[in-house]
Amino acid sequence: MSPAVQSSELPALEEACATFARARHRFERLEATRQQLAELLKHNTFQLKRLEEVTSPTATVYRCGPLLQLCHGPLLQHTGLIGALRVLTVGVGRGPWCWALLILGSGGVPVPGPVDVPLCPQSSAALWGGAGGQSLQRMAAVSFPSTQDLEQWERAQEEAAQRDHRRIGKDQELFFFHKFSPGSCFFLPRGTHIYNTLVEFIRVRFPLSPIISLSPHHPDPTSEYRARGFSEVVTPNLFSPRLWELSGHWQHYSPHIFSVPATPETLSLKPMNCPAHCLMFSHRPRSWRELPLRLADFGVLHRNEPPGTLTGLTRVRRFQQDDAHIFCTLEQLESEIDSSLDFIRTVYTVLGFSFRLALATRPNGFLGDPETWDRAEQVGRSFLCHVPPALCPSDLPDPPLQQLERSLQNFGQPWELSPGDGAFYGPKVRHSGEGGSLKGATQDPSGTYPPLYCHQIDIRIRDALGRHHQCGTIQLDFQMPERFELEYASPSGGPARPVLIHRAVLGSVERMVAVLAESCGGRWPLWLSPLQAMVIPQTPEVEDYAREVQTVLRRGGLLADLDWDPGTTLARKIRRAQLAHYNFQLGKGGAWPEDPQDPPRYLPGAPRDWLDNPIHIHILGAAGKLRPSPGNSLRPPSTP
Repeated sequence: MSPAVQSSELPALEEACATFARARHRFERLEATRQQLAELLKHNTFQLKRLEEVTSPTATVYRCGPLLQLCHGPLLQHTGLIGALRVLTVGVGRGPWCWALLILGSGGVPVPGPVDVPLCPQSSAALWGGAGGQSLQRMAAVSFPSTQDLEQWERAQEEAAQRDHRRIGKDQELFFFHKFSPGSCFFLPRGTHIYNTLVEFIRVRFPLSPIISLSPHHPDPTSEYRARGFSEVVTPNLFSPRLWELSGHWQHYSPHIFSVPATPETLSLKPMNCPAHCLMFSHRPRSWRELPLRLADFGVLHRNEPPGTLTGLTRVRRFQQDDAHIFCTLEQLESEIDSSLDFIRTVYTVLGFSFRLALATRPNGFLGDPETWDRAEQVGRSFLCHVPPALCPSDLPDPPLQQLERSLQNFGQPWELSPGDGAFYGPKVRHSGEGGSLKGATQDPSGTYPPLYCHQIDIRIRDALGRHHQCGTIQLDFQMPERFELEYASPSGGPARPVLIHRAVLGSVERMVAVLAESCGGRWPLWLSPLQAMVIPQTPEVEDYAREVQTVLRRGGLLADLDWDPGTTLARKIRRAQLAHYNFQLGKGGAWPEDPQDPPRYLPGAPRDWLDNPIHIHILGAAGKLRPSPGNSLRPPSTP
């Protein structure tokens, strides 16, 4: 067994790699048959194992100095283009791997090459080929054209580490994970407040300010879902596998669907809501007068993610999403896409996210026959009318792809075309991205896997660190209505097939909590914050007074805590509240420290008869700030 590389050896390894890079070794691409490659790689059992997975007659390898590596490429022309590098980790990894940035070549010579390649057997690392296989050690590194680029990247990584949602979740006591329920999050009271507030934000256009709610003249909250015509439903968690076979998910994702032994047949935990909503649509005859039918569902979903891929809140086994499915006619398609895009812009503006758009079209390996896709892209209408294109009435609406393009044009933001990047079933809109601790979370956080739909409009949100994330989704689906034989009575009395739009704005609520935590660095806006106010008694004599202030705040709907620790100085209490990112720290009668130029005042809209004594609470327009709005969004916080 080869000795393991220790962390203490990394500086020497980096220097050896840098020396090798300066030699300007070329990366030579070779294409050979499997038989030829087997002869070339016969001394490397791991490469031979990877070669067994090659199904094509030929494959490519790259030669760099003494190293011959099975690799798709492309790679750099030569190692001299590596101006600076950093070896990041030594330890647990997963094999087999296709890429590596630095590996050890024959004779222990460091050689630049592809990423995440096995180095040597090591009992504490991952197993090659799964459980029972040979264990390996993994190394990872990163390189840049210049030292300045490396330093800039390292600063960004340090900032991302400080904002890691797992760190914030622990420091602010928001959530935790436990080995007794791997991949399922335990949301503590503060985290549950954020979670529920996000859900209510989607349900209700402007959550009612707790301060205003004490007034007898406050307005009623407006339901966002009701205003947009959505009806919230509840669907079962357990289904027969036959449902997923019908929808097409079982053929593609059965390893990711949890099965539960039951009598008389095995049942499965639902990984998505769309098949259940199709059953809702088809449980009785439907008329064109009922369309569009918009069903919203916050049901719990489960995915059997491999243990090694679980990453904080970004990739979990149990999650919820603001899921909705719109059943509509082809004539209604464009207006529904317009409304969905408007909904997304409304929410993301409040959350402080900018975003960009891309229309993805028919992918390779799509589900369904080419004729169905041709109809979806060019004719569409005849497919929905169950008649040949030649018999389709001339006054029917434009093809779906043309309607999608027009919706994007009318949306008023620049967009780009991504040919071949659509999903398997039909056209769809997806929000995608990566970054920080969120990086590597390849599961679509909206709750869909590499989807089974069709065209898509990618919407990539940008956070405070400039990273892009995939969260929500809008997908145009012709295959699901076909598989479930969904029909409605058209105005002429004959049957017609609806179009199905899959829509989520936040996507997975768990993932959105992670994105928001890292974007705001734990400094939550007041309406979303679980740390709204800390009451700090200045002296032991005012304990009763401080508790009265806390009670008034809590009755007003604020989350108010009291730091009553007689063994801690006032300055330390204040600093502790600041480090915890409380929105306000309240002293004896006002904010601490009091500003003589801006004296404490009553909460706006609060009846004066609340207070037997003049308890001055300095919250600077808390009533307005408790409403989510563009002026109270998650903007990049300043450095403390």
